[in-house]
Amino acid sequence: MNTLLIAASVTGFVTFAVHTWVGTPRVAWPIMATDLAEPVKCINFGSWHGMTACLFFMASAFAIASIYPEAIELAWFAFLYNVSMLILSVVLVIKLKQSFKRIIHWMMFSTTSLLAGFGLLAG
Repeated sequence: MNTLLIAASVTGFVTFAVHTWVGTPRVAWPIMATDLAEPVKCINFGSWHGMTACLFFMASAFAIASIYPEAIELAWFAFLYNVSMLILSVVLVIKLKQSFKRIIHWMMFSTTSLLAGFGLLAG
């Protein structure tokens, strides 16, 4: 059993939980309450829930691969996805001139990426 992949799964599920139960009322619902056009709100809300599903399945992939070594490809896929979300998060914070202290998901993706990367290297 790969304990580093278990740890990556745990941090992935924490990211999922924060996104779902903290982010939804603080980010998704306020956007839905704006006067943006309905199609824009619909796309945003759909994207939000799509990311929710992706975060859940990413954390699940690390958990499965930690228990079943023959499923290591799942961990590699989740790792690459997680790293891509980390890069996207950092680029958006910089490009949109936001605060790294206020937009925190990059921290969660960093932690999960490090744990998963070391877990994959450890075999």
